[in-house]
Amino acid sequence: MPEAYTVKFSNPNGDDQGERETWSKDGVLHNARGPAVTVRNWSGVAVLQEYYHEGRLHRLDGPARIEEDETWRRVTCFAEGWEHSASGPSYQELHKPTGLITEERWLRHGRPHRHDGPAFIARDPQTGIAVSEAWSINGAHHRENGPAVIQRHRETGIVIGESWHRNGEHCRVGGPAIVCRDWRNGRISHQQFIPPRAARAAPEREP
Repeated sequence: MPEAYTVKFSNPNGDDQGERETWSKDGVLHNARGPAVTVRNWSGVAVLQEYYHEGRLHRLDGPARIEEDETWRRVTCFAEGWEHSASGPSYQELHKPTGLITEERWLRHGRPHRHDGPAFIARDPQTGIAVSEAWSINGAHHRENGPAVIQRHRETGIVIGESWHRNGEHCRVGGPAIVCRDWRNGRISHQQFIPPRAARAAPEREP
């Protein structure tokens, strides 16, 4: 039978107390009926919940890690210890004051993987501009038609960096594989042409 333990704690100043509740079985974190780790602040609100199965972060019907405070809510999906989601993002970060999702990533079995869009997106919490995007398949930067990595200025939205990748390597036919631009006017400040190799097959699609 799983056993529960509760430990009281306080911050270094001793003026903010909370508690940590853990469930374990046979010496490893485990709880088949709910989170195996719950951390509550001084008012009893859960600021961290983690779901474990036989010592590994694991949950099939929702995120296995939930972190929350007054400003942020972060959720991460895990399966058998790997960050993983078979459908949708495996990680999301919500900025509560603006209601914006400021970071998302798509991982399958611990590797960035998405066919219909970027596997990583980061947005500025104030402007909502996607300041960073990365397309990946099976853990490697890859995009057929367009740059696999894009960086934008958080205020102007101007694309300040682009790089083209195929199967994890810089590759572009008919143009520079790396481009840097001035954040004020978008003019190219640096570019690098990298000739493609003879054969650059796309990564195999997962079933």
